[in-house]
Amino acid sequence: MRVWVSGAIGLAGLAAGLAAAATVPAPAAARTGPQIPSAPAVAASSPGAPTPGVPAKTGAAPKAYAPEPLADPPLPTAALAVVWARGDEAALVNADLAKLTEAELQTRALAGEAAAQQTLGYRLIVDSGGDAAKFETGRRWLLAAAKLGDARAQVMLGHLLMTGWGMARDRDQGMRWLQAAADQRYAPGERELGRAYLTGPKSAVDPLMATYWLRRAAGRGWADAQVDLGEMYEAGNGVEADPGDAMRWYQQAANGGSGPGIARALGDIGHLYAAGVGVPRDWGLALLYYRKSAELGGLKAAGALGHAYASGEGVARDYGQAARWYKLAVRGGDAESEYNLGLLYLNGQGTARDYGQALRWLRAAADQGQAGAAAGVGSLYERGLGVEANDAAALYWYRRAAEKDYAVGQFNVGRLLAEGRGAARDLAAARMWVGRAADQGYEPARGWLKDNR
Repeated sequence: MRVWVSGAIGLAGLAAGLAAAATVPAPAAARTGPQIPSAPAVAASSPGAPTPGVPAKTGAAPKAYAPEPLADPPLPTAALAVVWARGDEAALVNADLAKLTEAELQTRALAGEAAAQQTLGYRLIVDSGGDAAKFETGRRWLLAAAKLGDARAQVMLGHLLMTGWGMARDRDQGMRWLQAAADQRYAPGERELGRAYLTGPKSAVDPLMATYWLRRAAGRGWADAQVDLGEMYEAGNGVEADPGDAMRWYQQAANGGSGPGIARALGDIGHLYAAGVGVPRDWGLALLYYRKSAELGGLKAAGALGHAYASGEGVARDYGQAARWYKLAVRGGDAESEYNLGLLYLNGQGTARDYGQALRWLRAAADQGQAGAAAGVGSLYERGLGVEANDAAALYWYRRAAEKDYAVGQFNVGRLLAEGRGAARDLAAARMWVGRAADQGYEPARGWLKDNR
């Protein structure tokens, strides 16, 4: 997967924030906009910090902590993610049938109309919102439609089986349904089948078959397949890398393609200009294409715009614009955009300071493995910002960051263990974690080790 240039820049340096509540870690020298605050960095002078020769407070063992699911998940439901993550709604909806009520659809579905069965199944799945029974009813209607040869139903059912969203993952069965749709010369089915040959276990990856089916779909003008081919040539994934061919496929999709891939194509063209890949680097053109993509619903391009405005890369820094575009990008579940939107709420930059919203978005990013976000969630729990203070929870989230080799997380795990907060005091483990952070050049960790010899 590509890391877009502006996404790699992210946010760095704290322009306005919680100086009284936290210090600013600097494990990544390249960052230049607001970063996630950590817990106190200077051990010897910070309240509650361990002092050499003074034992930490002891008492009852801390209660175990396990994170609860978010009450209001910022990510779409698993069923809706089928559509949002791929941008394929146009391929999965019959526009005329979509106007009918559920009762009208059910009448036609019961009469054996495959397209109505598919539309009803799709609607039930997307609207299931965690209702397993409703999801299962939708799946059964999709299956009925797929067995009658409805290509839309075959694509959606195949995709659900391949990804394991809402049902047990079954790659072989998913491939069979995608093949059935592709055999009908249905471009979205050909495209999905081609993508399937690029993913999965190593033994199942077949770049030649992927290229064959993607070219079939691309030849029918399906923009998503054209973009997929462009990304293969850009990355050298299964083909020889050729930025020129990548740009040609992107331009073909943007200028003459059909389907939701047009927004992706515009965003990818923007990326080539931002990175200077195959073309001279030109931030003006990059931002132009990013904006065109975002205005068509390109969520990754929206994230790239957010990063550009937050970092001042190629455009005057504007946290208000950054917040605007991040709020669009997070609809697609982009972890970096969630992280950076959380930072803006935390620091009150481009939006009113809101610790609850900061926690919401940092937690969403942390749940996807974003280490800096996990450290941020830990800091909020430690300080009781937007949530009741909880040392065990703070330690849990700091550890999540630490296990990804994030220096701020490592330092704070060590600090809490040394203080006996969130877990039993363990100086050996504390020194190990702080030492790891110090080995990465994290100055607060080096200072702690010096003060706690």
